[in-house]
Amino acid sequence: MFIVDKLFKKKKDDEEKILDYISSYKERIAPIKPDFPDYDVFQNRFLIDIRDKESIEDLGSYPNSTFVEFDENFLENMQNYKNEKILLLDERSVEVLEAYELLKSNHFDVEYINGGVYYLRDVMNILPQGGIL
Repeated sequence: MFIVDKLFKKKKDDEEKILDYISSYKERIAPIKPDFPDYDVFQNRFLIDIRDKESIEDLGSYPNSTFVEFDENFLENMQNYKNEKILLLDERSVEVLEAYELLKSNHFDVEYINGGVYYLRDVMNILPQGGIL
């Protein structure tokens, strides 16, 4: 009987240590809100798709978007949209950060979609039209 009591106490002590560790861990780690868009970001923004043509053919396009190729003429081509509230879209948030910084440094009112087309399609269920994938 003494051995059973001793084992039971050890198990209970171990469980308490684990629970204490978990609760202290939760207190030390602040929740991080991901910087992904919600539906409101699409309101009153002009959607600029900077993906390459192959990606648009594969994944489809959004009917309310305008394609502006992200190349050496990008800033010049974007001058037509200088007075617009712009929302940038790429495939997976690779080029969009560079385009965002470029436009922001040139005083454009610009935001971007973190996660790109895959976030819109797979998480928000906003589907592009056309495409083969």
